[in-house]
Formats: sequence, C-alpha cells, structure tokens
Amino acid sequence: MSQLGLRARLTVFVTATFAAAVVAGAWVALDRIEASLVADTRSNAEQVLGDYLDTINGGTATVGVVDEEVGTQFFYRDANGDSIDEREYFQLLFSSADDEFSAVFSDSLAPDGFAGTIDAEALVGLDGEPLSDEEVAAIMAALEAAEPFQGPLVPEDPFIVEDSGQVVTAEGVAVQFAANPITSGPTEVVDLGDDVVAVSQTLQLADGSTVDVGVSAPLQPVTDSIDAFATVVWVSVPVLVAMVAGVTWLATSRALNPVSGISAQARAISADRLSERVPVPEAHDEIHELAETVNGMLDRIEASQQRQRRLVSDASHELRSPVAASRAQLEVALVANGPDDWAETAKVVLAEQQNLSSLIDDLLMLSRLDEGEFRPQSDVDVAELVEAEVARPRPVRPHIHQRDGLEALIEGDVRLLERLLRNLVDNAVRHAESAVEVTLHRTTDSVVVHVDDDGPGVPEAHRRAVFERFTRLDEARDRDRGGSGLGLSIVHEVAAAHGGTATCGEAPIGGARFTVELPAGV
Repeated sequence: MSQLGLRARLTVFVTATFAAAVVAGAWVALDRIEASLVADTRSNAEQVLGDYLDTINGGTATVGVVDEEVGTQFFYRDANGDSIDEREYFQLLFSSADDEFSAVFSDSLAPDGFAGTIDAEALVGLDGEPLSDEEVAAIMAALEAAEPFQGPLVPEDPFIVEDSGQVVTAEGVAVQFAANPITSGPTEVVDLGDDVVAVSQTLQLADGSTVDVGVSAPLQPVTDSIDAFATVVWVSVPVLVAMVAGVTWLATSRALNPVSGISAQARAISADRLSERVPVPEAHDEIHELAETVNGMLDRIEASQQRQRRLVSDASHELRSPVAASRAQLEVALVANGPDDWAETAKVVLAEQQNLSSLIDDLLMLSRLDEGEFRPQSDVDVAELVEAEVARPRPVRPHIHQRDGLEALIEGDVRLLERLLRNLVDNAVRHAESAVEVTLHRTTDSVVVHVDDDGPGVPEAHRRAVFERFTRLDEARDRDRGGSGLGLSIVHEVAAAHGGTATCGEAPIGGARFTVELPAGV
C-alpha cells in the first residue's frame, strides 16, 4: 500500500471506505426492513385474530375464516396445548355448556346473515368435506320453511358457510351463543417455526376449561421481498463502488496534476538554474500554498547562493591583499635587504598576518551565525558590557550616556554581545572626527544601544547596505582605516541571532548613528 502513489492510495481509501459504508448500510437496511415486514405480518395476524374474537364476543358461533391466497391459517389448541381441528374446537365450545347456546333461524341474522340467499356451494361440512345432494336439498328446504324459533340446541351435524365461518345446523338454523367465551390474558406470540409468525389467544369456556385460538401467517412473502431487495442491493453496490472509484481517480488526477507540474519543474531546477520557479496554480488551495512555499524556498536558496558567491569572491579579494603584501615584502627583503633589515620586514609581515587572521576569524564567526549555531546561554547585563567597552583605550575616547543604576538584562551570549559592541564602537572611532557617544536606555520590552560619531555619516541610500558583507562606500567612509569590511555584518547577524535589529541613521552630533535594539529579559 505504501508503495502506491498518492492518487492510487486516495482512490483505494475512498473506495474501500465507501464500499464498507454501503455494505454496512445495506445490512442495517435489510435487517430493519425484515424486522418491519415481520412486525407488519404479525400485526396483520393479530388483526385477523382480533376480528374473529370480536365475532365470538358478539355472540355469533363461527370458526376462523382466512384468505387462502395470503396463506393465513387458524389453529386451535386444547387446555393441554395439543393441536385440535375445527370440529374438535367447536365441539369443545358446545360441550362446555349445552344449555348455553341457542339456535335461531337464519332469517333472523339480517342484515349480516344470509337468509334466502345461501348458495348451496357455500355450505360445507365442518370437517371441510363437500355436502351430498340430499344434504344440500334438505338444508335449502329447511331454510325456505324456517320460522322464528329459539331454544336450547346441541348441533349434531353442523355446517359452516365458507365465506363467513358462520355455523348452521342441518336444518338451516344458525347457531349463536347465549353466553360468550371469555378471553383470558393478552394475545401471545407463538413459535411455530421459522417459516411462519403466529399469535394466539386463550378463551375461557363456560365450564371453566380453556381453549387457545390462534392465527399463523407465512413469512414467505417477507423472505421473497428481502431476497428481491438484497438482489438489487448486491447488484447495485459493485456498480456504485466502481463509479466511486472512477470518480475518485479522475478527481484526484485533476487535483494532483499541478503537483506533477511542480515536481517536474523542481527536478529541472539545478544549482545553475536557481532563478527558475515552479508553476503556481490559479486555485487558492493547498497546492497553491505548496507552490508558493517551494518558490519562497527557492528564493531563499538563490539569495543564499548569491551571498555565498559574493562572500567567496569578496573573501578571496580581501584575503589576497594581506597575502600579496606579505609575499611582496618577503621577495623584496630577499633581493635587497641585508640581515639588519629582516626585523623591519618581519614587523610588516606580522601586521599583514594579523589582518589576515582577523579577517579569517570574522568569516568563521559569520559562517557559524549563518548556520544557526547560536544558543542563548545566560542573562547578560548590557550596561556592564557597554561600560567595559567604553573603558578600553582608543585614539578617540567614547563618551557614554547612561542612566544611573540602569540594569539592562537580556538573554544571550556574552562573547557575541561583546563582539557586537566592540565592532560598533571601533567603527565609530575609525570614522569620527573628534567625538563618539554611546547611549544606553531600556524600554518596557527592549534594551537599546545608540553609538554616534561626528564623522561624515552614511548616505540614506546606503544605510541598509552598510550591514552587508564587504560593502564599500564612496567618499570619506570608503577610506581604509583598518577595518575588515565585516564588522557591521557581524553586528547585524549577532543582533538578529538575539531576536533584535541593527539599523543606521543620522546622529545628533552630525555623523552616523548605529542603533541596536535587543529584546529585554524578565
């Protein structure tokens, strides 16, 4: 997986996530749909059972009638829980209290009855067997001659009407209850196997015995519906997954195309082509930000390379001067001088070597600062460093302006801060006509040092350039007064390493003012 490209990984991740979500959702949906359909089937069975119980409670003697096309069936159980058929069930109703039933002529059942309209084919035996022609003729004749009658009845050979479940006798008399069975307890769910859902109700008969009446409904329609839905789901899921994979691939390809351009251009950029930049897409998104970041990095690399090249060039030039001067002195001494002149030659060569050593030290310090080797070491009192630096003997003695008892603590490196102050004061002394002033004060957040001289000053156009390495200014400040050309560069870098700034301006006494501002400690 980790060896795949970003485009492939995104496609695999999105597709796998989508597929997992769809499959999980489909399973949940199937489970809930199945539960809902089973609940609906159970509710329908309860409704059928409730309608039948309403008929029983209304005093009409019937057996359960169901829609054979739906597959719903009534079932009966005696007090022992054993299954019984319709005839046994009805006989339990009659045998429980023979004198609790009455028979009325069918025409008294209007408007729900069937007087005068009974179809012979609608009558069957309670056992479900077809009637003989003689039985049908006897029943029809009895119906035509029926008169109102009511009295105790124990049907010996009852029949039922198929479409209503109504029980009639062989004489065409409909059977009704004089005292109704009583429902006992709530409707219960009965386990008849996984293929059906069933509910039952216990009836308490007049003699105190009980019989259970139940309705079962097949779950085949539920299973068929679930199978049909599952087929649709499992056929459509692969198609949807494939579509999502394709869309994800195309979308990531389009989104990552600018990255390909950036990568190709970045590979083409070499050390001698640092001026080139990667393309920046128009959309202001993360890739736009990446391209801008890469170009910013290239800007910094190019600037660093230019500084390095300029440093190497300037350093080579500066190093060549003391080396050439030393060599010239030695060559002249070898040719013209006698033994007594070697001491003087040695002094000249030693001075050039000292200049060379100082230049090398400055270059090394700048290199370390460029590499970020600086780490704050301790709390430093800048006021003490200023006093010590001003006290050093110089051709022009600086004058210090400092508040009494001022404590100017910062977090930094003593050695670097001493070098910063020494370079500032030495620079001012080299260019001063007669006066150098050092001012120190502290604000709420910073420690500020001003070093002023009354020399020719620095033109405004060059006040930033003086902090660049080996910068040469024209006119008075271009005179060679013993500097290496790196002193102010070191001041700038040391200040930046401490989180501060170094700037150049105009001094109140007429020359240049160099200001260093450093963040104050706690």
